[in-house]
Amino acid sequence: MVIKKDTMKNANNRSVFQTIINKGPISRNEVSQELGLNKVTVSNIINDLMKDNFISSIGEGQSTTSGGRRPELVQLNAKFGFVANFSVTDDQIETMANKFDGRTLEYTVNKVNATTLEELFENISDNLAELPDFETENGLCGISIAIPGYVYRGNIIDSPFESAGNFNLQNALQEKFDVPVVIENASNLSAIFEQDFSQQELVNIVSLTIGKHIGAGILINRQLYKGYFGRAGDVGHMIFKEDRENVPLSQLKPIEDEWSEQRVKEKLQAVLGKKFTLKDMALAYSQQNPEVSQILDDFCYHISLIVNHLIIAFDPQMIFFNSKIINELPDLLRIIQLNLSNMSLVPPLVFSKDVHFATLLGGCSLVIHNILDMEQIRLILHH
Repeated sequence: MVIKKDTMKNANNRSVFQTIINKGPISRNEVSQELGLNKVTVSNIINDLMKDNFISSIGEGQSTTSGGRRPELVQLNAKFGFVANFSVTDDQIETMANKFDGRTLEYTVNKVNATTLEELFENISDNLAELPDFETENGLCGISIAIPGYVYRGNIIDSPFESAGNFNLQNALQEKFDVPVVIENASNLSAIFEQDFSQQELVNIVSLTIGKHIGAGILINRQLYKGYFGRAGDVGHMIFKEDRENVPLSQLKPIEDEWSEQRVKEKLQAVLGKKFTLKDMALAYSQQNPEVSQILDDFCYHISLIVNHLIIAFDPQMIFFNSKIINELPDLLRIIQLNLSNMSLVPPLVFSKDVHFATLLGGCSLVIHNILDMEQIRLILHH
């Protein structure tokens, strides 16, 4: 469906809508006081937003201490429509459907039966067809896709999926479903999640994702920093020398080739067996298994090198860690902090607010901003 964006063209309209999304349920008078706008202006804007079904009334609030008529409270209309979000790797596709306020309606995981972008298009289309009919007013309003590669102006430049000819996944989905489609690097979406699903005022942050790949989502002045070609934050391809011998850079391995979460798990399999769980890992570490301790200490050392460079390059106010291994064994984050003790100023190193769904929820936020034509405006969503 095509959504009218005329309502959001005026700066006052955007400010009123932003205030209702971030602070609702809220009365017209409270919006007026919050923004310093004339009550009549605010009331007219709210009437327009209600006419377009962007917001809804939830009835009357409490009257003031001086008595009088109880004010009408309004909030974002979460049932306006839903967005479908996908997180894709070379072996699985996660699907999450969300209301317009970010709350989850459905979540599924399926195997990917695709090696090309054309086949991935079919996989995504099939997943969309299997979604239930949610009780929303406008149905599907937008699609987001998280990939473990990088994107340049809507084009997927590097990913596990090949492309024959000039096939454009974004254009193909937009043409088939007639809704906005955004495609973004998974680590970037994790950073967006940390900002938009938080009441905390986050201005400059880094979200370090450690999975099959290692990547950093970077927000500077609340905006996603991607670099010129979209490769900013591709820290898994940083190279480090293990000895003093000079060799051509082309012969040095990217750090994620040895210290991605997948490679660490492979190293641990040699010690704990193929069917080990992360809880088995944590138990072996707590029991001071020397081989497990050495692997995880080396993992922390190499992640510390990446963090050191991120701090120097971007000076963030906070660094979030999106890693199932670190999430299962919090002591590892303390080791990383100790490794960085030589630095004069280290920002808080904290766990992701949702290590499992950060990427999908970041995509949810990005596409909702796109649908509402409010890309540069902070909206606080819920999970």
